[in-house]
This record gives sequence, C-alpha cells and structure tokens, in this order.
Amino acid sequence: MTVDALRQYFRNLSGILQNGKGGAEVINDLAAIDRGLLPFAEYPLKSFAEFLEKVKDYDPKAVTGNSTARSRSGGTSKTTVDIEGVSATVKHLYDTAASANATRESIENGLKVLDPLTGADLKLVAKAVKADKGLSGKKVPEIREIIKDAVRNMWGNAQRAKQ
Repeated sequence: MTVDALRQYFRNLSGILQNGKGGAEVINDLAAIDRGLLPFAEYPLKSFAEFLEKVKDYDPKAVTGNSTARSRSGGTSKTTVDIEGVSATVKHLYDTAASANATRESIENGLKVLDPLTGADLKLVAKAVKADKGLSGKKVPEIREIIKDAVRNMWGNAQRAKQ
C-alpha cells in the first residue's frame, strides 16, 4: 500500500463529509493534507512512516541553519531552516529514489526543499547524499543542481535497470 492510498482515503472522507454537509473547515483541512502528501504519493506506507520518524523533530520555525532570505524591505533576515530536517528529507529521497514506487514527479517535488538554501547549508545536505566532493568554488545554483542530480541519477539508474 502506498501513500497515494492514504490520499484517496482523505479524498473519500472529504466526499462523504461534503455529501453529509460536513464542516467546510474539516473538508479544507483534508484537502490540505491530500496536497501535502502528493510528493510522497508513490512511497510505500512503511517507507513514509520511517521518513516521518526521521524528521519528527523538524520544526520549520527553528533557526538552525545559516540560510538567509530577502525580506520585503530589501534587507536580509534569518530564515526558518532546520538543516537537519532538510538533510533527512533529501537523504530519504536519495535512499528511496531507486524504489519501484518512486516517480520523477515525487522526486522533483521533494527536491523543492533545496530552493531556499544557501551555500553552507547546501554543502551539509550534499554531504548527506555523498555529493560533497569538489564543491569548493561552486556557486549556490551549481551546488543545488549537484545535489538534485545525485538524487535524480539514483532514480534514473533504477529506471534504466528495469529496461
């Protein structure tokens, strides 16, 4: 059974609530859960549960990384990046990319967690997926692509092996 089956359960429950005049707030919450699970749709439930166990302490409001972001006023401020949580997410993608349930869409959606990171944090994530060699002198977009390519290559190698 995959996470997609769980998503279907939430969609079915939402439909029952709509037909039974369920609360709009609950229906909206179920839709949000469905959208949140989309990047993990192809994962077996056990793998997804293991992933959740690894990142259970992830706090998006905790400032543990070095990344900065532009504020609306044009200055910079600390972002809310839990680099350990992001590293665990990307490592899970890397470890499960070769599974039969992984899809290009789930990989690409999962890799979006890299987008707000800057150099120092990206280097820590790169180390988690063994893509940290030769990063000196590389610019942030290059490091980000090196990490993404490491995960994509795991998926691609598995797809070629199936043929």
